[in-house]
Amino acid sequence: MEVFFVRHGQTQMIVEEKYYDNNTKKEYYPITERGKLQAIETGKYLNKYGQFDAVYSSPRDRCIQTANNIINQLNITNFKIITDNLLLEGTAGLLNGLTHDEANILINSFDQLKNLKN
Repeated sequence: MEVFFVRHGQTQMIVEEKYYDNNTKKEYYPITERGKLQAIETGKYLNKYGQFDAVYSSPRDRCIQTANNIINQLNITNFKIITDNLLLEGTAGLLNGLTHDEANILINSFDQLKNLKN
């Protein structure tokens, strides 16, 4: 058995280098055109591995959009994506909506955090 793990394609929040909350039910961060192309290219690459038995995805729109674009390249018809909340990412917490630079300023304002290495 082979298992492939794929992250979602690029989102606008990634382009803006912003952290975002992944645990709210209202979140909607669709993939960009580049994210769609990334998923299409991933599907073309994965196509060489033959038939797939299952595709699991986080229930987030960006993840389902990515999975659908990959599946479209695999020449699969009537294929259902299995979503599972166990595949959700964590929350951005205080960093939610901040750019990377803004997050670094916040992190460096805490003595315990500013000495952490990436």
